[in-house]
Amino acid sequence: MPRSVEHDIKQARIEGWIKLELRLKSGMLVPVEIGQLTQLETLVIHFSGLDALPAEIGRLTALKILNLQENHLSSLPSEIGNLSELNYLTLRGNHFLTLPPEIGKLTRLRRLYLDHNPLTSLPPEFGQLAALEWLDVSWCDLKTVPLSITQLTGLKSLDLSCNKLRALPPEMRRLTALNRLDLSLNRLPAAMDTCNIRDPHTQLNTYFELEK
Repeated sequence: MPRSVEHDIKQARIEGWIKLELRLKSGMLVPVEIGQLTQLETLVIHFSGLDALPAEIGRLTALKILNLQENHLSSLPSEIGNLSELNYLTLRGNHFLTLPPEIGKLTRLRRLYLDHNPLTSLPPEFGQLAALEWLDVSWCDLKTVPLSITQLTGLKSLDLSCNKLRALPPEMRRLTALNRLDLSLNRLPAAMDTCNIRDPHTQLNTYFELEK
């Protein structure tokens, strides 16, 4: 007999698990008891048809890795901002149009995957993710580069491929730590339709020279 989600959460609490993968059937909710697992460091709820997270998720203040990819999420509770230890977050393959401003409180976040969402914007607070090194916003619906991205001066890898970008803001030059930049499959000049893993700064400088 398969174990229930409630059973797994109870066992995780009793035995002090630091990693938990919940297997939800479509339409199921995450039990509010998830908030009791304050020792949890890794939580995986993926490919489950999940369309909402309980506010109690914000009690998992030891969480370092959160995998919510391939669900039906279109929003996050504001309590997501309480996950101050989080360094890896994937929301890949959901239904997000934007993110809550509380995302900016995740100041230890280093890797963030937002690809394959219908994203059209990001909040100004996104620029507060000072530790972010890897950002994937490919296969979204961005028509302009959110200026909050240009504040992430520690970024080493930025994937903006497969959007609807027609221009780049000059503030992109602030991203001096970049060693990988993918702008392919947008509506930019042909010279920018590439993934540059050698010298993205020369690529950007060439673009802005052409735009003069």
